[in-house]
Amino acid sequence: MIISASRRSDIPAFFGDQFYSSLIDGNFKIKNPFNQRISNLTFNLKDIEGIVFWSKNPKNFFKNLIEIKKLNIPFYFQFTLNNYPYEVEPEIPDLNQRVEILKKLGDLIYPSKIVWRYDPIILTKKFGVSFHLENFEMILDKIYNDIFEIKISFITLYRKIRKNFNDVIQDRDKEIELIGKLSAISDRYIKKIGICCYDLKVLPESKCVDSRLFGNTLFPKRDKGQRKWCNCDKSVDVGFYKSCGYRCLYCYAR
Repeated sequence: MIISASRRSDIPAFFGDQFYSSLIDGNFKIKNPFNQRISNLTFNLKDIEGIVFWSKNPKNFFKNLIEIKKLNIPFYFQFTLNNYPYEVEPEIPDLNQRVEILKKLGDLIYPSKIVWRYDPIILTKKFGVSFHLENFEMILDKIYNDIFEIKISFITLYRKIRKNFNDVIQDRDKEIELIGKLSAISDRYIKKIGICCYDLKVLPESKCVDSRLFGNTLFPKRDKGQRKWCNCDKSVDVGFYKSCGYRCLYCYAR
């Protein structure tokens, strides 16, 4: 069993103590996002193949990670780091603070187990191709020694998000141009880059939840509960929607 913590909320930022307690107790509460029913996931620690953490700011989780490391459960981080202005990401620390948090996380879990997520990519007149190229390279230059690979993803315009971004440019030619240039930058820094949930084979197939990173040599099961173009391996997401304390305008989980 792979635990995903979490696509639905920033557990390391806001619920680290609760996550660790549930992990030790061998019991997570799972809410069905469709009918809101809550069920119990019970397990033994030996049943856990690995944990994928997703976060913008895991600073408050460091003390819990020290204890989780003692359990000898493999894990890695999907660390989202971009440079949108306050009106898009109003609650998160500024970029330099988050870079320092990422570096401290890297020191804590050395050798590096951090995937940098430049995500989501929002293409508008304000956030055009040049904006993303400049910010991507600027951030990568600060963190390339602290990460082992990169994931990128374009914004998904769910109905509740569309009203916040009514000027998004949905142009495949522009997207492919940007992907190619981001890939070229990654190559210069000798970093593998993959794209999430994109239907054109412009980059090698990518997985955010990847059992191979936990030493799985068997043919994994694809997670059919995710979006159509998602290649992630099957996992159990233990977060609750609408629980994240950040108010990012692009977030589907708010």
